[in-house]
Amino acid sequence: MWRYPLSRYSERIVENFPPEKKVVHMDYDNYDGHRHGVKIVEDTPLYQWFEESLQRFKPMAYAPDGLIEGFYDPDAYNPEEGKFIMGLQFHPERMS
Repeated sequence: MWRYPLSRYSERIVENFPPEKKVVHMDYDNYDGHRHGVKIVEDTPLYQWFEESLQRFKPMAYAPDGLIEGFYDPDAYNPEEGKFIMGLQFHPERMS
C-alpha cells in the first residue's frame, strides 16, 4: 500500500527533469480540460497495435474540430450476446 499519494513520488522524479522538458500531468483545478501530448515510440508493441488495429475500427463520434471521439469494432459488436469493443475519448454521462 502506498504511504504517500503517488503524485508525491512523481513530483520528486519530475524535479530531476530540465525545466524546459517538464509537463503538467495533472491539473486538479481543470481536471476535465487538462491535456498533454504523448509520443508513441515506433517499433514498440503499442505502436504496432495502433498500426494493425486501427484498420478494423469505425468512428462513431466526432468533436467539432473533426477529431474522432468514439469508435467501435463492427466485427466484434453483438449486443444480444453482450459483446462489443468500443472506445470513448469523452464522458457521455456529462453531456447535457
